[in-house]
Amino acid sequence: MEKKKRINKEERKEMPGGCSLMTLTSKSKRKYWFRTCDISFDLRKEGAHRVKVERGQLLKWEEGEESQSKLSFQGISYREENTWLLDGINEAGLCGGLLMLKEAEGSKRGKKGENRVMAMEAVAWFLSRCTCVEEVIFLAQTLEITNIYYKENEVAATVHYHFCDPKGEEVILEPVIREMPGKLKIYRKEDTLGVMTNSPVYEKQKQNLSWFLYHSPELNQAKSTEITSIILDEKRIEAKKETFHLSKTGTFPASFASYDRFIRLAVLKALNNSGNYWGDQEIISKGISIMNLVREPENAGVFHYSHVEEEEGRLVVVGGEDSKTEYLVIYDLTEKKCYLQWFDEMNWTCYTL
Repeated sequence: MEKKKRINKEERKEMPGGCSLMTLTSKSKRKYWFRTCDISFDLRKEGAHRVKVERGQLLKWEEGEESQSKLSFQGISYREENTWLLDGINEAGLCGGLLMLKEAEGSKRGKKGENRVMAMEAVAWFLSRCTCVEEVIFLAQTLEITNIYYKENEVAATVHYHFCDPKGEEVILEPVIREMPGKLKIYRKEDTLGVMTNSPVYEKQKQNLSWFLYHSPELNQAKSTEITSIILDEKRIEAKKETFHLSKTGTFPASFASYDRFIRLAVLKALNNSGNYWGDQEIISKGISIMNLVREPENAGVFHYSHVEEEEGRLVVVGGEDSKTEYLVIYDLTEKKCYLQWFDEMNWTCYTL
């Protein structure tokens, strides 16, 4: 058998360059999950499509044996395979998805096993057998994420995951434990904000947000006194003068760098009380208005960078690359509905289980 080439993740241009995610909770405490899927090419030409899997349907896994789905679920697949889910929801209302994370990497492909899951199949794997976030966490503790088998090559598993359920529980999973490749770092509800983008790792995203809050002239002026924190999903994020940060100023960011999109979503979510101001008849349209502020235009290019450096007394951006929003999707966790709009369509399509 021909040995597969290992692709260095810096060389990989085919995979996603971005994506943004946000959860909102309405006045009636119903949970909604929003995400943009951002990439540099037309996903549908790769075979991306809406997936619907019935309870009991046989699923074939790259790293494990075939198994029957314990639950019905639907979502958006990355390619022709129904198991390559970018995001989805199941009959219990558990919802989740994957986003790009350059620091992540799975274990090498090899011996198959029930506790090994190929990175692009993890969303479908969890949705096919878990009814709530508690069950996701239980399985994630022993799970090993393996690298991606992409176009006949082994590709680093540069993704992380977000799951939430109708009870309001949520979790973020990141395969970033260097001494144990493929093992997942778990951020439980008390550590999450219902906002996620891409690099850096989640803990550093939160630190960068704290730095921004302290240095933000807009927020400090709006509060009339020095701002000390904001509230997201009833969790207080403290402003910190000195902490890890990629932001260079405290002004509200306009770029499509992942940490700038993280700040935009976090601040706008906080200003709108995490959706609690809105009823269920309006929260989807209001949420779309927020997500439109992180939609990437087709030629964002230099505005989609990895970080900013100082060079000869001026700021320069590093790592700019083209990426555009392929689709915006919303999941209603109570009704188990999916609302989908592709980048080249005016209309929204609603899918139910």
